[in-house]
Amino acid sequence: MNKVKVNAIVDIIMFAVFVPCVYSAFVLNFVLTINRMMGANTPTGSLMHLGLKRWQWRSMHDITGWIFIVLVIIHLLLHLRWIMSIPKFFKKS
Repeated sequence: MNKVKVNAIVDIIMFAVFVPCVYSAFVLNFVLTINRMMGANTPTGSLMHLGLKRWQWRSMHDITGWIFIVLVIIHLLLHLRWIMSIPKFFKKS
């Protein structure tokens, strides 16, 4: 498989992992927090959204976040030659 296909696959997977990571951050920081502030007299662990408890949202956020970080590192390694050429571009001007 050539480098372009690998890069495309990494980018698609990065997007697919990024979306649930951002959504889980939104749920953790806004939806469940607002539910708690609105008078949900339940322990923090039992607050739910879309059938998932807070600890499950937190786990999803952590797992997708770590996968995203690994994919970003792979993405940067795939573009290492281009990254290394940036200083040369600014030296010419």
